[in-house]
Amino acid sequence: MKSNSIIFLCSLHRKLNPAMKKSCEQAMRIGQQVRLGKAPRDVKDPTWITPKSHRQPPINLYGFYVLRHAYNIITAGLTEFTEEMFNDPSPFSDSEIYQIRQHWGLFMFDFHNNHPLEE
Repeated sequence: MKSNSIIFLCSLHRKLNPAMKKSCEQAMRIGQQVRLGKAPRDVKDPTWITPKSHRQPPINLYGFYVLRHAYNIITAGLTEFTEEMFNDPSPFSDSEIYQIRQHWGLFMFDFHNNHPLEE
């Protein structure tokens, strides 16, 4: 993956909203200008990558799909994009959704118990 790339994952397999695309590209341009000290005219547009990830059924499970993809990316330590991670467009099974709920529920419970809010 090129360093100037944006990966757009949509569990509904929808097209990217043009306003969102413009906003992301502007943020990437500003980031390049600041981080690399480039002049605005020397900044290139990012490359968009749109893999076909698991497609969610038309019900309210958005967060579970996002959490699963975020978890997979983080635990794999991805610094390079790999199409193989996102090559299954089928929806998650009920068992997979249950596992995602269990995993994140236990994570939140553990985090809360080990990082209590100061009063």
